[in-house]
Amino acid sequence: MAEQLEVERKFLVSLETKTIEVVSLPGTVIKKIDQFYLHRITDGVERRARRSMVLTPLVMSPKYQKGEKVLISRSAEMLNRDEKEQDITEDKYWDFMSIRDKSLMVIYKDRYVIPRNNLKYELDFFREPLLLILLEVEHLPQGVNPNPPDCIKIIREVTGDERYENYQIAAGKCPGYAEQKTLT
Repeated sequence: MAEQLEVERKFLVSLETKTIEVVSLPGTVIKKIDQFYLHRITDGVERRARRSMVLTPLVMSPKYQKGEKVLISRSAEMLNRDEKEQDITEDKYWDFMSIRDKSLMVIYKDRYVIPRNNLKYELDFFREPLLLILLEVEHLPQGVNPNPPDCIKIIREVTGDERYENYQIAAGKCPGYAEQKTLT
């Protein structure tokens, strides 16, 4: 099982962001992701399975993974989690789907991975369970503002707000744009 420390900041992005502009950015990779959660066996440990497919003109083969995330620390400025992922077979994915936590919804999103200024920007367009766009930037130092391409309009940082984490989105606890506050 591959293990890594996930250090990220997360931002709510305007629905006015257009995928056609994002796709045209140099080096952008598009992934379709379906993700669901398994029942928790330990407090603070999220267990999930996902199917992701990189969209390229030549190949569209799915990748299946099982993962766990353990919260290390959370603040308004930074989220630190221990993340473990392992590749699984398609059959195992469907086995997990049959025993998933049905109190949580399945997440369907399109991820645009954008390399920029030696950072990796992950722009997630959620299709279900709600319409939402979030930007994640890994290893962005505290106090440093992200510098996304002009076509990505950040509304506000939501790093410390657990309601914008995937698990809470699947639980139906994300307010979406109801509490929108525009950065000026």
